[in-house]
Parts: sequence; structure tokens; C-alpha cells
Amino acid sequence: MVNPKNHESRNKFSDGFPLIELLVVIAIIGILSAIALPIYLWQIKKAKQVEPKIYTASCLRIQQASYEGYGTIAGEENAQVEEQFFSKNNKYTVNASLYKSQNPEELVQAVICCVATSKEEGDSSYAQALVYTNTNQVVSTTCDQVASVKP
Repeated sequence: MVNPKNHESRNKFSDGFPLIELLVVIAIIGILSAIALPIYLWQIKKAKQVEPKIYTASCLRIQQASYEGYGTIAGEENAQVEEQFFSKNNKYTVNASLYKSQNPEELVQAVICCVATSKEEGDSSYAQALVYTNTNQVVSTTCDQVASVKP
């Protein structure tokens, strides 16, 4: 009968891992996490930049349907209207405004602009516009690029 307390009868691998093997595994995990963490943080930043674009796109779809159906944007009947849309977590305020030209000779006949403004510091805001031209063309652009719309 073999005595389990006898060191000679034990398997040489039953004592555990040598320290060098543990250090190699820890080093590999450290290298992998050093590569993965910046990618993960970049994806979070990218997702935060997309969020206001989603809200402005939704706003523009609603306002475009209202403008094409009723000649005004949803909310009130005056030329400038601000309508509040809130995300589920109330991080953004979305405002819509309408400009209608009184001159049928102007290239730009109407502009619907939706702006998603962040309530938290550090989050990005975004503005998107639909431009209706006198040639019955609808152009999607950012609000600050409206003046550069060409026929």
C-alpha cells in the first residue's frame, strides 16, 4: 500500500503551476486587456455621437410628414416653433424650427431644422435640416450648411 504522505509517490504535476507559468498567463491577460480597453472606450464614444443623430432623424421624419401634409411643422402654426422631444433618459432636448420663404423666386423655399441638444456636459449635440427648393427638390444637410445648397 502506498502512503499518500510520501513525497516520492506523488505525481510531479500535482504541486500546482510554477510561478513563471502564472506570470506568463497574467502578462497575456494584461496585453489583451490593454488592446481591448481602448477599443471598448472608442465604441462607447462612437455610440454617444450617434444618439443625437437618431433623435434629429426622428424629428425630421415627423416634421417632414407634417410639413408636406399641412404646410407647417408639428406643434404650432407659426413660422418658428420649438417642440420638445425627450429621450427615455431625458439626456437630450430636440427642437424643431421652420423657415418658409415668402418669395417664390428664392431657391430655398422652406427649411426644417431639428437640433438635439445634450443636457449633460461632454455629450455631443447635432443639427440636421431638410431644405425644400423651388425646383421641388428636398435636400438633407446639416443646419449650418443650408446656405450652401445649390440648384
